[in-house]
Amino acid sequence: MVQKTLIFMTVAVLLVFTISACNNDDMNKPESTIKESTLDNSSSTEAGESEKKEVISAEGKYTGRIDNSSIEIMVDGKPGDFRFDEKLKSEIEKLSSDDTVSIEYYENEKGQLILEKLEAVVEDNDMQGHMKYLDVTGVYVGQIDGHSIEIIIDSGFDIEGSGSSRAFSLLYKDSMDYFDNSSESFLELDGNEKVKFSFFINEHGQYVLTKLSKE
Repeated sequence: MVQKTLIFMTVAVLLVFTISACNNDDMNKPESTIKESTLDNSSSTEAGESEKKEVISAEGKYTGRIDNSSIEIMVDGKPGDFRFDEKLKSEIEKLSSDDTVSIEYYENEKGQLILEKLEAVVEDNDMQGHMKYLDVTGVYVGQIDGHSIEIIIDSGFDIEGSGSSRAFSLLYKDSMDYFDNSSESFLELDGNEKVKFSFFINEHGQYVLTKLSKE
């Protein structure tokens, strides 16, 4: 009788340990699942925010600095606070109030407007006092980026760089219209085409294109 009682107690103890171990496993599983689910949701949220980033191109009037990391620009007659980082600081320092600027920016998840690109747009009065060159001929080499192209100036012109290749800025307001962002082409020109163009050299030594056509 004593042996039967001991056997029964031993079996009961083993059952208690088995049930306890199973419960511990079940309790741990949901916690792990929740953590994994949370991480997955966080990753998908970040990916969604990245996909929502839409870069907008615009032109406006620079009003002035707000603080060390933001400026005000009038776009379509409305003031906007635009945040910038260190890479644009040198460009912003060159600006004066009421300068026309070409910008690229996006709105982040906090509703802040973040500048990615900024360049001063050259107006007609900005050419005053600078050397102008009209009806120069040369060979169009190609586009360098969205704001400049390369042209080989024909030799024989009394121009520094005559007979060699030069980068020409598209900062002048009318020349910006030559660039077709949708097709990433410039006046549908192919490399090595003859062109006639006009430009001036600004205070920074940049060759700023004001007019261009196929010769």
